[in-house]
Amino acid sequence: LRDEEPLSNDYVDELKADFDNSLVDQYVNVWLLHHEFDGSGKQKKELNKFYKDILISAIRSYCNRNSPALDKDQFFISEYNGFKTAVELEVKPDFTTIKTQGVSKIGSFNTYIRADDCALLPMPISINLLELLEKINQGYRPNKHDK
Repeated sequence: LRDEEPLSNDYVDELKADFDNSLVDQYVNVWLLHHEFDGSGKQKKELNKFYKDILISAIRSYCNRNSPALDKDQFFISEYNGFKTAVELEVKPDFTTIKTQGVSKIGSFNTYIRADDCALLPMPISINLLELLEKINQGYRPNKHDK
């Protein structure tokens, strides 16, 4: 090699973008956070970001799709005779359950949330559901054909 000339051309760099999959990277990161969760502040902060910005945000967007003017802690219940019924809930991750429950499968992990200090049933998250949650947060409205 003469004068530190690069050995390869830029062809590989052009193809890198085609093989980058941020959804897979995000799924792996969140799966690892659930698998290796020890209750440290750093892990809580990272998991809280997933729960708040992706999971709870998508649930709220889907529940409030018929009433988008509701605040972030209000959830649409029903509409009867032109009156809309909503409930105010504080929804947050359940870190104690995340710490005690392990992740047993690579294909999915359970998320644990609390609504007003009441533990809800675990919700398994697969990579397909994570993709749907991301789409909902970007404005997509799921239909009956979404799996």
